Amino acid sequence: MKIKWLTALFGILTLVSCSGPVDPKENKKEIPIDQNSKDLIYQYSIIDALLAGVYDGDMTFGELKKHGDFGIGSFNHLDGELYINDGKVFKLRYDGGIQEIPDGDSTGIAFVKFFNPDTSFVIEQKNLTYQKLQEKLSGILNRNGIYAIRIKGNFTTMRGRAPKPANKPYAPLREYLSGGGQSDFQFENTTGTCVGFFMPPYMARTNVPGYHVHYMSDDRKNGGHIFEFNTDRLMIEVDRAKGFIIEENSSAEMDTVDLARDRMKDLQKVE
Repeated sequence: MKIKWLTALFGILTLVSCSGPVDPKENKKEIPIDQNSKDLIYQYSIIDALLAGVYDGDMTFGELKKHGDFGIGSFNHLDGELYINDGKVFKLRYDGGIQEIPDGDSTGIAFVKFFNPDTSFVIEQKNLTYQKLQEKLSGILNRNGIYAIRIKGNFTTMRGRAPKPANKPYAPLREYLSGGGQSDFQFENTTGTCVGFFMPPYMARTNVPGYHVHYMSDDRKNGGHIFEFNTDRLMIEVDRAKGFIIEENSSAEMDTVDLARDRMKDLQKVE
Protein backbone atom coordinates (compact mmCIF):
# COMPACT_ATOMS: atom_id res chain seq x y z
CA MET A 1 0.00 0.00 0.00
CA LYS A 2 2.83 2.35 0.85
CA ILE A 3 4.52 1.73 -2.51
CA LYS A 4 1.27 2.42 -4.41
CA TRP A 5 0.77 5.68 -2.47
CA LEU A 6 4.29 6.89 -3.28
CA THR A 7 3.85 5.96 -6.93
CA ALA A 8 0.64 8.00 -7.14
CA LEU A 9 2.27 10.97 -5.43
CA PHE A 10 5.23 10.83 -7.81
CA GLY A 11 2.84 10.82 -10.75
CA ILE A 12 1.09 13.94 -9.49
CA LEU A 13 4.37 15.77 -8.92
CA THR A 14 5.59 14.79 -12.38
CA LEU A 15 2.37 16.13 -13.97
CA VAL A 16 2.69 19.47 -12.19
CA SER A 17 6.36 19.74 -13.11
CA CYS A 18 5.74 18.99 -16.78
CA SER A 19 2.83 21.42 -17.07
CA GLY A 20 4.96 24.32 -15.75
CA PRO A 21 3.82 27.36 -13.77
CA VAL A 22 0.40 28.83 -14.55
CA ASP A 23 0.46 32.27 -16.20
CA PRO A 24 -2.51 34.26 -14.85
CA LYS A 25 -2.53 36.30 -18.07
CA GLU A 26 -3.43 33.19 -20.05
CA ASN A 27 -6.60 32.77 -18.01
CA LYS A 28 -7.64 36.42 -18.31
CA LYS A 29 -10.58 36.84 -20.64
CA GLU A 30 -11.77 40.17 -21.97
CA ILE A 31 -15.54 40.45 -21.66
CA PRO A 32 -16.84 42.87 -24.29
CA ILE A 33 -19.62 45.25 -23.30
CA ASP A 34 -22.32 45.66 -25.92
CA GLN A 35 -23.24 49.28 -25.21
CA ASN A 36 -26.15 49.33 -27.64
CA SER A 37 -27.92 46.17 -26.50
CA LYS A 38 -27.53 47.03 -22.80
CA ASP A 39 -29.06 50.48 -23.38
CA LEU A 40 -26.52 52.25 -21.19
CA ILE A 41 -25.22 55.80 -20.94
CA TYR A 42 -21.45 55.93 -21.32
CA GLN A 43 -19.47 58.79 -19.86
CA TYR A 44 -15.81 59.68 -20.16
CA SER A 45 -14.57 61.47 -17.02
CA ILE A 46 -16.80 62.91 -14.28
CA ILE A 47 -18.30 66.33 -13.67
CA ASP A 48 -16.32 66.91 -10.46
CA ALA A 49 -13.07 66.54 -12.40
CA LEU A 50 -14.25 69.19 -14.87
CA LEU A 51 -15.25 71.49 -11.99
CA ALA A 52 -11.77 71.03 -10.52
CA GLY A 53 -10.08 72.09 -13.78
CA VAL A 54 -9.39 68.78 -15.56
CA TYR A 55 -10.22 70.01 -19.06
CA ASP A 56 -8.14 67.65 -21.24
CA GLY A 57 -8.37 63.98 -22.16
CA ASP A 58 -7.31 61.56 -24.86
CA MET A 59 -10.72 60.14 -25.78
CA THR A 60 -11.07 60.63 -29.55
CA PHE A 61 -14.47 61.15 -31.07
CA GLY A 62 -13.92 58.15 -33.30
CA GLU A 63 -13.64 56.01 -30.16
CA LEU A 64 -16.45 57.87 -28.37
CA LYS A 65 -18.90 57.16 -31.20
CA LYS A 66 -18.49 53.43 -30.53
CA HIS A 67 -20.41 54.08 -27.31
CA GLY A 68 -23.17 56.37 -28.55
CA ASP A 69 -24.58 58.51 -31.37
CA PHE A 70 -26.17 61.15 -29.13
CA GLY A 71 -24.72 63.26 -26.35
CA ILE A 72 -23.07 66.32 -24.86
CA GLY A 73 -19.82 67.34 -23.19
CA SER A 74 -16.85 69.55 -23.91
CA PHE A 75 -13.54 69.68 -25.79
CA ASN A 76 -9.90 69.73 -24.77
CA HIS A 77 -8.89 73.13 -23.34
CA LEU A 78 -12.63 73.70 -22.67
CA ASP A 79 -12.90 74.93 -26.27
CA GLY A 80 -16.67 75.09 -26.81
CA GLU A 81 -19.73 72.98 -26.05
CA LEU A 82 -20.06 69.44 -27.44
CA TYR A 83 -23.23 68.51 -29.35
CA ILE A 84 -23.79 65.00 -30.81
CA ASN A 85 -26.95 64.05 -32.67
CA ASP A 86 -27.53 61.19 -35.14
CA GLY A 87 -23.86 60.29 -34.91
CA LYS A 88 -22.59 63.72 -36.01
CA VAL A 89 -20.28 65.66 -33.71
CA PHE A 90 -20.35 69.46 -33.54
CA LYS A 91 -18.43 72.14 -31.66
CA LEU A 92 -20.50 75.12 -30.49
CA ARG A 93 -17.88 77.84 -30.15
CA TYR A 94 -17.71 80.92 -27.92
CA ASP A 95 -17.61 83.22 -30.98
CA GLY A 96 -20.90 81.81 -32.31
CA GLY A 97 -19.29 79.55 -34.88
CA ILE A 98 -20.42 75.95 -35.29
CA GLN A 99 -18.27 73.30 -36.94
CA GLU A 100 -18.51 69.56 -37.50
CA ILE A 101 -15.67 67.74 -35.78
CA PRO A 102 -13.52 64.92 -37.25
CA ASP A 103 -13.02 61.60 -35.48
CA GLY A 104 -9.39 62.40 -34.62
CA ASP A 105 -10.19 65.29 -32.26
CA SER A 106 -10.42 64.60 -28.52
CA THR A 107 -12.54 65.40 -25.49
CA GLY A 108 -11.88 65.79 -21.77
CA ILE A 109 -15.47 64.94 -20.76
CA ALA A 110 -18.46 63.53 -22.62
CA PHE A 111 -21.78 61.76 -21.96
CA VAL A 112 -23.22 59.66 -24.81
CA LYS A 113 -25.85 57.04 -25.60
CA PHE A 114 -27.25 55.22 -28.59
CA PHE A 115 -30.53 57.11 -28.83
CA ASN A 116 -33.57 54.84 -29.13
CA PRO A 117 -36.61 56.75 -27.88
CA ASP A 118 -39.12 54.81 -25.82
CA THR A 119 -41.79 57.47 -26.22
CA SER A 120 -42.48 60.77 -27.95
CA PHE A 121 -45.09 63.44 -27.40
CA VAL A 122 -45.95 67.07 -28.14
CA ILE A 123 -46.34 69.80 -25.55
CA GLU A 124 -48.26 72.91 -26.58
CA GLN A 125 -48.50 75.89 -24.23
CA LYS A 126 -48.23 79.61 -24.71
CA ASN A 127 -45.00 81.07 -23.36
CA LEU A 128 -43.58 77.69 -22.42
CA THR A 129 -40.23 78.30 -20.73
CA TYR A 130 -37.38 75.89 -20.06
CA GLN A 131 -38.26 75.94 -16.36
CA LYS A 132 -41.93 75.17 -17.04
CA LEU A 133 -40.91 72.34 -19.37
CA GLN A 134 -38.77 70.81 -16.62
CA GLU A 135 -41.73 70.95 -14.25
CA LYS A 136 -43.94 69.20 -16.81
CA LEU A 137 -41.36 66.51 -17.52
CA SER A 138 -40.85 65.93 -13.81
CA GLY A 139 -44.50 64.88 -13.65
CA ILE A 140 -43.90 62.35 -16.44
CA LEU A 141 -40.42 60.95 -15.79
CA ASN A 142 -39.42 58.80 -12.85
CA ARG A 143 -37.28 60.95 -10.55
CA ASN A 144 -34.87 58.02 -10.03
CA GLY A 145 -34.56 57.24 -13.74
CA ILE A 146 -31.77 58.12 -16.17
CA TYR A 147 -32.98 59.63 -19.45
CA ALA A 148 -31.68 60.88 -22.78
CA ILE A 149 -33.97 63.61 -24.09
CA ARG A 150 -34.27 65.24 -27.51
CA ILE A 151 -36.37 68.41 -27.91
CA LYS A 152 -37.34 70.02 -31.22
CA GLY A 153 -39.10 73.32 -31.71
CA ASN A 154 -39.31 76.95 -32.76
CA PHE A 155 -38.01 79.20 -30.01
CA THR A 156 -39.01 82.87 -29.80
CA THR A 157 -36.06 83.47 -27.45
CA MET A 158 -33.22 81.35 -26.15
CA ARG A 159 -30.36 82.15 -23.79
CA GLY A 160 -27.21 80.07 -23.63
CA ARG A 161 -23.43 80.05 -23.34
CA ALA A 162 -20.23 78.55 -24.71
CA PRO A 163 -16.82 78.59 -22.97
CA LYS A 164 -13.69 80.16 -24.42
CA PRO A 165 -10.54 78.05 -24.83
CA ALA A 166 -8.57 77.98 -21.58
CA ASN A 167 -4.82 78.23 -21.13
CA LYS A 168 -2.71 76.26 -18.66
CA PRO A 169 -2.45 76.28 -15.73
CA TYR A 170 -6.20 75.74 -15.74
CA ALA A 171 -8.35 77.46 -13.12
CA PRO A 172 -11.32 75.60 -11.60
CA LEU A 173 -14.40 75.85 -13.82
CA ARG A 174 -16.45 78.22 -11.69
CA GLU A 175 -13.52 80.62 -11.32
CA TYR A 176 -12.69 80.45 -15.02
CA LEU A 177 -16.22 81.02 -16.32
CA SER A 178 -17.03 83.82 -13.88
CA GLY A 179 -13.76 85.53 -14.81
CA GLY A 180 -14.74 86.07 -18.43
CA GLY A 181 -14.14 82.56 -19.73
CA GLN A 182 -17.48 82.24 -21.50
CA SER A 183 -19.70 84.01 -24.00
CA ASP A 184 -23.41 84.47 -23.29
CA PHE A 185 -25.85 84.21 -26.20
CA GLN A 186 -29.35 85.52 -26.72
CA PHE A 187 -31.10 84.04 -29.77
CA GLU A 188 -34.45 85.11 -31.23
CA ASN A 189 -36.81 83.21 -33.54
CA THR A 190 -34.55 80.19 -33.88
CA THR A 191 -35.55 76.67 -34.94
CA GLY A 192 -33.56 73.64 -33.95
CA THR A 193 -32.93 70.71 -31.64
CA CYS A 194 -31.85 70.37 -28.01
CA VAL A 195 -30.04 67.22 -26.90
CA GLY A 196 -29.26 66.27 -23.33
CA PHE A 197 -29.97 64.20 -20.27
CA PHE A 198 -31.92 64.03 -17.06
CA MET A 199 -29.89 62.54 -14.20
CA PRO A 200 -31.27 61.65 -10.74
CA PRO A 201 -29.79 63.15 -7.55
CA TYR A 202 -27.65 60.09 -6.80
CA MET A 203 -25.56 60.85 -9.92
CA ALA A 204 -24.16 63.98 -8.24
CA ARG A 205 -20.36 64.33 -8.40
CA THR A 206 -20.19 62.05 -11.44
CA ASN A 207 -22.73 63.80 -13.69
CA VAL A 208 -25.09 66.80 -13.55
CA PRO A 209 -28.22 66.06 -11.47
CA GLY A 210 -31.38 67.27 -13.17
CA TYR A 211 -31.51 68.54 -16.75
CA HIS A 212 -28.40 69.29 -18.82
CA VAL A 213 -29.14 70.33 -22.41
CA HIS A 214 -27.27 71.75 -25.43
CA TYR A 215 -28.88 73.36 -28.48
CA MET A 216 -28.05 73.75 -32.16
CA SER A 217 -30.23 75.51 -34.74
CA ASP A 218 -31.16 73.74 -37.97
CA ASP A 219 -29.18 76.28 -40.00
CA ARG A 220 -26.11 75.74 -37.76
CA LYS A 221 -25.91 79.44 -36.93
CA ASN A 222 -26.90 79.32 -33.23
CA GLY A 223 -26.00 76.99 -30.40
CA GLY A 224 -24.74 76.50 -26.88
CA HIS A 225 -25.44 75.26 -23.37
CA ILE A 226 -29.03 76.20 -22.56
CA PHE A 227 -30.09 78.34 -19.59
CA GLU A 228 -33.53 79.49 -20.73
CA PHE A 229 -35.91 79.55 -23.68
CA ASN A 230 -39.45 80.52 -24.62
CA THR A 231 -41.70 78.69 -27.09
CA ASP A 232 -45.29 77.64 -27.76
CA ARG A 233 -44.82 74.06 -28.99
CA LEU A 234 -42.23 71.32 -28.52
CA MET A 235 -41.72 67.81 -29.85
CA ILE A 236 -40.17 65.64 -27.10
CA GLU A 237 -38.46 62.26 -27.48
CA VAL A 238 -37.44 60.33 -24.36
CA ASP A 239 -35.11 57.36 -24.06
CA ARG A 240 -34.77 55.77 -20.62
CA ALA A 241 -31.40 54.13 -19.95
CA LYS A 242 -30.93 50.93 -17.96
CA GLY A 243 -27.75 52.22 -16.32
CA PHE A 244 -24.44 53.90 -16.96
CA ILE A 245 -20.73 53.24 -17.46
CA ILE A 246 -17.96 55.60 -16.35
CA GLU A 247 -14.49 55.54 -17.86
CA GLU A 248 -11.92 57.50 -15.90
CA ASN A 249 -10.24 60.43 -17.61
CA SER A 250 -6.75 59.23 -18.54
CA SER A 251 -4.94 62.58 -18.36
CA ALA A 252 -2.05 63.07 -15.92
CA GLU A 253 -4.03 65.75 -14.06
CA MET A 254 -6.57 63.11 -13.01
CA ASP A 255 -3.93 61.46 -10.82
CA THR A 256 -3.27 64.58 -8.77
CA VAL A 257 -6.55 66.53 -8.70
CA ASP A 258 -8.38 66.81 -5.35
CA LEU A 259 -11.75 65.09 -5.80
CA ALA A 260 -12.53 64.80 -2.09
CA ARG A 261 -14.13 68.26 -1.82
CA ASP A 262 -17.87 68.59 -2.46
CA ARG A 263 -18.31 70.94 -5.44
CA MET A 264 -22.11 70.96 -5.62
CA LYS A 265 -22.29 74.73 -4.99
CA ASP A 266 -19.81 75.30 -7.82
CA LEU A 267 -21.94 73.16 -10.12
CA GLN A 268 -25.09 75.10 -9.27
CA LYS A 269 -23.31 78.35 -10.19
CA VAL A 270 -22.05 77.18 -13.60
CA GLU A 271 -25.17 75.23 -14.64
